[in-house]
Parts: sequence; C-alpha cells; structure tokens
Amino acid sequence: MNRFINMVAGISFVFFINLLSVHGLCEEPNITEMPVDTAETHIKAESEANAPAEAVDTIEALVGLLLAKGVINEKEAATFMERYRSGDLSGEAEGDAVRIIPEQDEEEYFRRLTENADKELKEDVSRNREDLDFITEELRTKSSLLDDRVTKVERQLSDDINEQLLNSAWAGRIEWGGDIRARYQKDFYDEDNYDLLYDPDANEIVNTTVDRSRYRYRIRLTVEADVMNKGTEINAGEIKAGARLASGNTGDPISTNDTMGDYLNKDTVTLDRAYLKWTYKPTYPKWGLIPRVTAVAGRFASPWFSTDLVWDSDVNFEGMALTIETDTLLEHPLKWFVIAGAFPVQELELFQEDKWLFGWQLGMNYEKPLGLSARVAAAYYNFEGTSGEFFDDPSGTYTNETEPLFRQVGNSLFDINTDSSNETWALAAEYKLMNLTAELDYARWFPFHIILTGDYVKNIGFDREEVSARMGYSEYPEETTGYQAGLTVGYPTPRGFGEWNASLFYRRLGADSVLDAFTDSDFWLGGTNTKGWILGGQYGLSERFWLAGRWMSANEILGVPLAVDTFMFDLNARF
Repeated sequence: MNRFINMVAGISFVFFINLLSVHGLCEEPNITEMPVDTAETHIKAESEANAPAEAVDTIEALVGLLLAKGVINEKEAATFMERYRSGDLSGEAEGDAVRIIPEQDEEEYFRRLTENADKELKEDVSRNREDLDFITEELRTKSSLLDDRVTKVERQLSDDINEQLLNSAWAGRIEWGGDIRARYQKDFYDEDNYDLLYDPDANEIVNTTVDRSRYRYRIRLTVEADVMNKGTEINAGEIKAGARLASGNTGDPISTNDTMGDYLNKDTVTLDRAYLKWTYKPTYPKWGLIPRVTAVAGRFASPWFSTDLVWDSDVNFEGMALTIETDTLLEHPLKWFVIAGAFPVQELELFQEDKWLFGWQLGMNYEKPLGLSARVAAAYYNFEGTSGEFFDDPSGTYTNETEPLFRQVGNSLFDINTDSSNETWALAAEYKLMNLTAELDYARWFPFHIILTGDYVKNIGFDREEVSARMGYSEYPEETTGYQAGLTVGYPTPRGFGEWNASLFYRRLGADSVLDAFTDSDFWLGGTNTKGWILGGQYGLSERFWLAGRWMSANEILGVPLAVDTFMFDLNARF
C-alpha cells in the first residue's frame, strides 16, 4: 500500500510538471519521448527565451503547494527547484527519458497507470497471501509436531512419576534386614570321659576324648512387607508378610551354623522363615485395658517368653500362634499377655495321628522406668504322639514313623523294633512340660542394667513305670526337672562403641525334663542330662558391629562320665 501511495504521489508530481509544460514550458502537443540531454537543451532554451520571471515564482508556488499537501518532501522540492533554476532536469541516469503528457491524454494515461498499479498490487497481495498460507501451514505443522512432542514428554513424565511413586511406595512397604556371624569354637574333652560313645541314630562313634577346633559362620537375610495397613475409617488391623533365608541345612532345626573345612565346597541356604502376620489394635480405645491381637501363620520366630533352657534361640515354629496383650498404650505399668499355638511336629502318612505340639502361656509384664521391671510367665507345652510304639520288622525294610526325625542326646530311648537284629530307637517317655520363666530388670542407673533371670521346667508327662517297662529296667531313674538361674550386668544389647555386658548362669537340665531335640545346642554340645556354668560377655564396637564370647563348662548328671568345656568367640554384624 505504501508503494502504491508513493507511486500515486510520483504520478501527481509528473502531472503538475506536465501542466507547467502545457502552459508554456513545452510546445509539443503530443506525448513525445526524447533523450534527456535533448530535452534539457530544449527546456533550457525555451525557458531562457520565453519564460518570464513570474513563471519561476509560479513553479515555486506549485512546488510549495505540493510540499504543503505532503505529495513531496522538502528534499525533493529543493532538488527540483535547484535543477529547474539551473536548467538541469536530466533525471538520475544518463539515457533516461522525460515523459511529457498532453492535457487531453492525462486521463487515459492515469487510467492505464492505475490499472498497472492495481495489477501489481493484486499480484503482490496474491504473493503475500501465498506466502502467508505457506507460513500458516508451516506453523500449523510445527505446532502439531510440538503438540505431539509435548504430549509425548507429558506421557513420559507421567509414566516416570508413576513409576517413581510406585517404586517409592513399594520400597516403603518393605523392610530388609539381616545379620552375619563368624565364630571360632574350641571343644575341650575331659581326660576322664568315657571313651568313644556310640550313636545309634547315626550308626557311628561319637568323639568324647579328642579336643576339637572349628571355624563356623552364620548368615541370615530377613524381609518383611506391609500387605495391608490399618485403615483410617474402618480399622481392620494390618497384615505383614515375612521371610528369612539362612545358612545351615534342612536336617538340623536348632542351628544355622555352617562349619568351614569341607574342602572349599559350596554351602547351602535354607528357607528359615515364611509367614503371614495380622495385628489388630483399637484406634480409639474406650476402656482402660486396650487389647492388642496378633495372629501369625506359617514358619515364624518363637512366640514364647522363654530362655534357651527349653527352646534353642534358633528354633522356629511351624503352624499358627495367637497373642493377646493388654494396655498397649503404656497407660499402666502392669500388663498381661496370653499366647496360644498349635504346631505340627511330624506329619505321618501311615498313622492316623500325627505328631503335634500345643502350647499355652499366661504372662505378666511390669515396667517402671529407672526402677525395677519384671516379667513372669507360666507355660504348658504338650507334645502329642512323640513317644515310640513297638513294631515287628524282621527284614528291616519298613520304617516305624514313631521314630523321631531329629534328636540330640539325653532323652530316654528304647528299641521299638521287636526283632533284635534291626534296632530302631524312639522316645520312651511322654513330654508334657510345665514351664515357669521370670526376669527382673533393675535400671536405676540407666542405661546400665542389672538383670536376674530364672527358668524352671517340669515334665509332668513322664510315667516311670511305663518308661521302665519299655526300657527293660525295674526302676528307671526319673530326671524330669530342669532349671537355670543367671545374672547379667551392663547394657542389655551392646551396640555403641564401649557398651558392654557380662553374664554368669548356672544350668541343670534332667534327662527327660524337656525334649532334647529343641533345647540349647551349644551347652554340653546340645541335649539334656547335663549341668554346669556359662560365663559370657559382649562388647560393642559400633552400632552394627560387636564382639561376643562364652565359656561353657558342662558335666553329665546320669550315666557314664562325659564332661565338655566349650569356648566360643564371635564377630557379629547386622545390617
């Protein structure tokens, strides 16, 4: 449009020049083109010959009018007047022509000129429109590509965020843990021991005279995950799933130790625990005593409050257990708990009744900060179907499944195979255990503690007449009680650097007071029918690393002389 306006302004300027020519500055009536130098000479001659002085004033007036109307600018007006006075109207380039338009042809000339300008304008507009369409299409394409990229980035970002949230939620629901222990163990046998005992189960001679050194290790890896958290509106409790892998083997239920020195052979890892646990606790209690219920099923840690007099610390239970605790909001120093459990000990294919363990425990817990705390519990453990039954198998091809799958030493045994040529040994007594456990903790100088521990067990299922008949004795000795008492001073569980504790225990465990398969496997190298002392201590090096040591001196109660002293030194780490 600006170009068109400038064109019109130029045309107007030429028009006025032509008017001047018509009024005496040019004599030729028709549109004539001549060379610029010829035109200059002609105009100059005409000007000098014919133009009066007032003609110059008229030209200046017209140029001033054009300047006032904005048709030309000051520079153009000044340039024209300078050329006009000097007679130099040659144009900008040599060889150009000055177009002189007669008055009668002006209308046709301007019509043609307007048509040409309109045509050029339309062509410019068309080209501009094409360019605009092209640019618009390009912008639309690029915008579409940009939208696709934005959508892709948003989708990827959303997926990444969802994955991170999912991973974060998954990680937040799972708790990992574990421990590892490296042990040096030295067994010292008394020189007066009975020489070379025979183990009928293993059909081998048992060492009783040669001292033995062993390097052992244990590793355990634990994982527990939240399956269902306690709700906010409806409190249904929480459910956790747990598992633990451990070193050891499937033939020993009371130890996860692995002894080094098997010609650099690889060792095994076992599934030590696998369970589901449900815990319920009221969100808004209405009574002073607030029950907390815990139910667990599968293979899990011992639910009992006990010492290693009855249960080895590495024993895990298979079955179901239920625990009910009171006042879990710590509003009262005195609390009660009840535990019940049912555990299959051995499933028998050819017998109507399997071997089971049923247990109950009632306990009381009294806690007083910076004072005397106490925990006392009474338990009843009933082993059903564990005693042996006679059978006749002269060929030795059948198995009497009343024979225990695992045992240590100490319990009374009898040969259940009536054919004397094939011996099969099983338990002679029934085991129904009454157990009383107590612990007193004085924390007046917290974190330093003084802890007294006592444990007593009685096998009320032992029938002396029946056992004597099965074993071929007139009166078999009745050793059905066991007890343990000990003192621990220092930190209960040393973890920080310089934290320590020391302990001293005395133990006496009758031959048939407990089932020897599940009692402590370290004292007297495992089993019952033993008594003696245990001296131990721990020293913390950091939060997750500590040292431990024990010296155990054990002797037999009944039977042939068998005294064993054991020293253990442990490096412990947890993670």
